[in-house]
Amino acid sequence: HGAAYTEFKRPLSQLGENIQNMIMSHPLYWTDGRYGELFADEQATEDEFVRSYKAIRSLPNGKNLVTNLQDEVYNKPEYSKFRSLWDTYESEWEDRETNEKEIEKLKRELYYDFNSKYWGGYTDQDPDSPTFNQWIETPEKHFKFYDLSRQEQFELVGVSYPDFVKAEKALGLTSDGERANWRQMLDGVQGLTGLAGKTVEAGDKLREIEKEFFAEFPESRNGGIFRTNNKAEAARWTKMHNKHQSAMTAYMKAWDEWDAAADPVYDTLNSVSDKYHQEYKPNEEAEYAKKKDEFEKQIEKLQNDWEVRENELYGQMEPFYKQMFQEQIKLFHSTYFDKKFDLPSESWEPGSAEPSAYEYDKYEPKLEDEEIADMGGSIIAAIIALGLVVGGIDVIRDMPNWKIYKIYQQNKKQIDAYIKSQ
Repeated sequence: HGAAYTEFKRPLSQLGENIQNMIMSHPLYWTDGRYGELFADEQATEDEFVRSYKAIRSLPNGKNLVTNLQDEVYNKPEYSKFRSLWDTYESEWEDRETNEKEIEKLKRELYYDFNSKYWGGYTDQDPDSPTFNQWIETPEKHFKFYDLSRQEQFELVGVSYPDFVKAEKALGLTSDGERANWRQMLDGVQGLTGLAGKTVEAGDKLREIEKEFFAEFPESRNGGIFRTNNKAEAARWTKMHNKHQSAMTAYMKAWDEWDAAADPVYDTLNSVSDKYHQEYKPNEEAEYAKKKDEFEKQIEKLQNDWEVRENELYGQMEPFYKQMFQEQIKLFHSTYFDKKFDLPSESWEPGSAEPSAYEYDKYEPKLEDEEIADMGGSIIAAIIALGLVVGGIDVIRDMPNWKIYKIYQQNKKQIDAYIKSQ
């Protein structure tokens, strides 16, 4: 009948794109040999994961389908050890977060208290607070040195208040119990005590003598020369002049004694203020800095200890990641064909011929931003928003896809919760 057998080959790459996708989506295409070659190449595995992931996501209800497939792999009995390790990881991570937040809270309270005393307020440093980064007034807590009583000021800086009171009384007080000053003494204010009172008494005596002296001899008021040929009058002037000089000397001596006693009193007052600003206040700042440093060291230790523990747990979970990753790719392949072409893969029985040629483009071009988003925009957005990858989209674009998947698996609950909240 003229029948003839003709063998020909046509590369897969020369077929139409839809045909290529259909063939590459069928489980029979992915022989053990092809999977073996694919999984031996890390970059090719990552690229195939992205391709198949995008394919599943493109199906109706693809987002939920991807989640269900990932959960199917995650919940397999053979990964019970991984789940146990992951539960341990999450529990210890939460404990570390709780402890760190508590220390951060104590550190903030220390800052709030210190600044409230110094400035009557503080900048809210709690990122969870509605007033974050705003100035909070606390005037009732503002520590004002000069609002303290004099005794409290002395006691605060460690200067003897009883000794000061004794010296101040000796110097002289007013009738109201206040320290007498030079203006009151010069004006002859009555009722002053101590050396101030003695100076006023000497001044009163001097003024009394001057009144009599200058009334009788007005030329002497301003140091003028008194001239007379009357011996009795001259003797009278000499007597009054000497009396005036003696009173003036006593008055100046009283001033000198008050002045000598006043210096240590005023020096003590100045020393109290100086001690506060030069010794006490800096010590308070140093104590604040010391306590703040202690909190920061506690946080640093928590973080360092956690990094060691995290690496330990990762080391135990690492063997599971590769296997789970590969199983997920296989599940993507079989599920996509069923859903896309409505031809159950179970109805296809392998023939005797095995595909012998497998040419796999191992290194596809770097993914663009929109392609990363297609891989699971909500997942990528959540990873970026939650700060799980430092550097954001630029870093994720260069990151192997299995690492993105790993980040998702490690933070699955957190990422899923974020996505549901959007």
